[in-house]
Formats: sequence, C-alpha cells, structure tokens
Amino acid sequence: MPQPVVKGDMIAFEILEEEYQVRVATCKLNLHGRIIWPKGATPLNVGDVKAKLAP
Repeated sequence: MPQPVVKGDMIAFEILEEEYQVRVATCKLNLHGRIIWPKGATPLNVGDVKAKLAP
C-alpha cells in the first residue's frame, strides 16, 4: 500500500493508473444488485440465484 498523506481533515493516498486499470478490469464482469422477493416468499441461496441468472 502507498503511504497515506493527510490533506486537511482527510487522509489520501496515490493510486497508480496502471494499478487502477488492473483492478477495474477484474470487476467488469461483476454484478451488484438487490433482489426483492414478494412478501412471504422463501429466499434463494447463492447457488439457486446463479442458476436462475445464468440463462
């Protein structure tokens, strides 16, 4: 990790562009979201959700 620097009342550190692009590339295929179930429905486990989203 780079050394943190105090800027006013915040702590900051430099991220190299190359490292940033590598990290962004690893996240490009991730999907973040929320599934809202009808009241009283049984929630699915992670494997069931993957199976439903795969097609």
